[in-house]
Amino acid sequence: MDHINEGNHLQISGNFCDLRPLERDTEGRVACTLVWVLPAPDLAAEGIPTTCGEVPELLTPHETVPRDGVGRERCVVNQLAVTGPEDARQVESGFGWFADDFSEKVQHCRGIRRMTITFSEGAKPPPGVTIIGECVDSRVLDGGSADEC
Repeated sequence: MDHINEGNHLQISGNFCDLRPLERDTEGRVACTLVWVLPAPDLAAEGIPTTCGEVPELLTPHETVPRDGVGRERCVVNQLAVTGPEDARQVESGFGWFADDFSEKVQHCRGIRRMTITFSEGAKPPPGVTIIGECVDSRVLDGGSADEC
């Protein structure tokens, strides 16, 4: 797994664990945005989206930076709410991602501070997509570590 930690941006590929837990708001979401940087149309494999509009149930255009420096589309990935008591968490239905600090997968992560970003079925990033996490809570990125599950 590769990750780059710069300021309030975390670039990831694959799953990551052992991050400082993110606090959920009253709706069950964390203060992070996941962005997919889609491959350029001339470099994308067949069936890989190159515009946010190709997957409207999952992606919306990034409002402030809709394209990267070389013209690839930047899309915000739908965040699914996590609700319920700690021993009976439920994830909102639909396509997207959620901050996972409760699943069996996370229980196998090393370290005492277990958290991972999990994509719902049908929402896993395809090959050629770069994932960037933009978090408001700097505690997540300052001094945190990331290990493979």
